[in-house]
Amino acid sequence: MLRPIEATEHVRHEILSALQSLNSPAEFRYLKRLHEENRIVPVVGDFAGSHALRELGKVLRERGETVTVFYTSNVEQYLVRNQTWGQFLDNVEQLPLDERAVFIRAYWSNRVPHPDGESGYNFTQVLQWARPFLKTVGQSRPSSYLDIVTTDTIKLR
Repeated sequence: MLRPIEATEHVRHEILSALQSLNSPAEFRYLKRLHEENRIVPVVGDFAGSHALRELGKVLRERGETVTVFYTSNVEQYLVRNQTWGQFLDNVEQLPLDERAVFIRAYWSNRVPHPDGESGYNFTQVLQWARPFLKTVGQSRPSSYLDIVTTDTIKLR
């Protein structure tokens, strides 16, 4: 069973650094409050493993809470490479997703630029509605990381 996790000093530093880069004092205060209320939950574990995400889903359901934002960074490119992305999807489907839940992904355009990428930048932030994405990929599982980060994206500009 998961226990409340005290974020390490490193995780706290990363969260506060992200908070400091927000566009307005109101945005900073909002995310700072979420952090102080333990509503931003860093999960440490193997996304494709049999424990971390499934246990998180169990705890959230017990508390009557839902996932509204799931930030994967670029972890999925490694899951695809290791042929474990399907297990990750199975784990995500065990999470109690809010109706308006989103995935935030970071695409590293090392060799192939993202269609929505900005010239001169190596990373592209990708936003996707979680439920429609899962429905689409459930019907035909993408074969590459680029397929994942270009399926049902929300255009940010």
